[in-house]
Amino acid sequence: MTFSNILKNESGASTVIETVLLFAISVIFLGIIYTSFQGLNDRQTEIVMKEQYLSIGNDIANKISDMTIYAKASLSDGATINIQSDIYMPLLIADNPYSVKMATGKIIFESTGGPYVKVNIPISNDINIADNSTIFSTGDTFELMYDSQSGAIFFSEGGVIPPPDFNAPTISFISPDEEEIISNTTFINVSTWDDVGVTKVQYYVDEIYQYTSGEDWLWDTTTMSDGTYNVTAIAYDSAGHSKAATRKFTLNNGISFPPAITIISPTDNESTDFRRPVIKFKITDDIGIDFGSIILLVDGVNRISNVTFSTVNTKLTTLTYIPSSNMNISDHSVEVHVNDTDGTIHETVAYWDFTIDAIIDSDNPAVSIDWPGMDSDLVPGSVVKMTYTASDASSGIDNITLNVTRNDGLFYTHFQQVAEYPIIIKNTGSISWPFDPDILIEGKNYTYNMKVYDRSGKNKSATAGPFKVLSTGQASKLVEDTGSVSVAGTQVNNIQIKKSSGTVSLSKITVIWTPTNSSQKITRIDIDGSTYWNGNSESGIVLTLTSPYTVRSSFKSIDLSFNYSMSGKAFTIVFQMSDSTTKTITFNT
Repeated sequence: MTFSNILKNESGASTVIETVLLFAISVIFLGIIYTSFQGLNDRQTEIVMKEQYLSIGNDIANKISDMTIYAKASLSDGATINIQSDIYMPLLIADNPYSVKMATGKIIFESTGGPYVKVNIPISNDINIADNSTIFSTGDTFELMYDSQSGAIFFSEGGVIPPPDFNAPTISFISPDEEEIISNTTFINVSTWDDVGVTKVQYYVDEIYQYTSGEDWLWDTTTMSDGTYNVTAIAYDSAGHSKAATRKFTLNNGISFPPAITIISPTDNESTDFRRPVIKFKITDDIGIDFGSIILLVDGVNRISNVTFSTVNTKLTTLTYIPSSNMNISDHSVEVHVNDTDGTIHETVAYWDFTIDAIIDSDNPAVSIDWPGMDSDLVPGSVVKMTYTASDASSGIDNITLNVTRNDGLFYTHFQQVAEYPIIIKNTGSISWPFDPDILIEGKNYTYNMKVYDRSGKNKSATAGPFKVLSTGQASKLVEDTGSVSVAGTQVNNIQIKKSSGTVSLSKITVIWTPTNSSQKITRIDIDGSTYWNGNSESGIVLTLTSPYTVRSSFKSIDLSFNYSMSGKAFTIVFQMSDSTTKTITFNT
């Protein structure tokens, strides 16, 4: 219908008006529909993000639990351990700013850009969360860390971008008053404020660290001598800004109190099926502990000579006694005597009892080697490692031994004590153990073994392999012969190499030996009479040749020069080709 015809026809005019109206109404409805879809899209995105947050939160909660279990299972008294775990964020979340905060009993995910989502994921209240454990990021990966000294899980700070925070917190003392005389146990009360939030308050007495809290501090002054002290409280925010306040107090406890004994483990009347429970207690005194007076009677026998002391100062110490053999399944008694160093001697005596029960366990432990499997590729030059799962549903795992044997008799081993009173570990999860610096050598066969014991003495073994490590790429065409290697003082000569076919280009060489001292280094590499590297390098450093060496079809000699005599040394040499494949050889001089 043309425009002219519409003007001449009344019904045509009506039609075009209706058409225009319908078109306008359609546009309005389309706008409404588009707006609805836009809102629906946001809501769908929010739902998807919330589901992903929940998934990631559970993943982090599981990783935290696994790290805590592994740490408790493997950490002995005084040892250190560093466990870390990567967490990956889906792109839908990683493309938008977000924050992840760990708090007691929960993990908090919160979007700070895009659709707003906040999700709380519960975790065990028993897990120790470090201060300032908040990550702000738009990246897709970050790390969880475990600190053995504090026993805390926290986020690593690498690559973390906090939100803008330019203001330091404020802090001031509320009570006690300046220069007030205080005694016994006293609350140090402060007031703090920050525009983003105060994360912690640390307390120092005469510049010596004492305590960290959310705000106030219950100060036990009986562990310190009478006198005047400066107490400093420092408030921190999440950006790391801090502000300090100091107030002077006078301690005057007057009379001397007898020593105090605090039982840590086993508690009075506790029952346990651990045959070697850790007997642990703390002694404090306001004047000073007479360490020579301490007596620890376990079932009437003085065990003080076998006690480990963790002494903070002369007024505070923690004592630990671990039986050297299994104790009887029966009732046991503990008795502690201690004096202080006051002119008028005060003695304190503490008594408590505990019972060791028989372990009830009818099930064998379960164990499996998860990696390597029959389809696993063992890469030449990589570190020997094993991933496994071990569990025991009844009494829990006591210890695990991991072994790797090679067809030439070489033997790698790792023993791990899992059970540690009073924690029962029933499932280790998956653990990788690197047998560094031992590396996989092509042409060799490796067999992986592990044996797990439960606390009742039952055991189960698992074996995987043997696996043969094969060369790939150019490395598979490299042929070596060490039968004519000779040593002349600082020279190691006649390491023979050739190619079997194709093109083989050698670009890097790693020479590994056990140095006699830190000054022993390699200084030159000659191939077929020409120098391809010179310098001054330690064992195990990857050495890049000045130019790639094209391997010939006939044997050519590699000669190594050192600054010390190399007679009687065991060598491992890793050849890296231009296609990044590697081949490893070993020989003795």
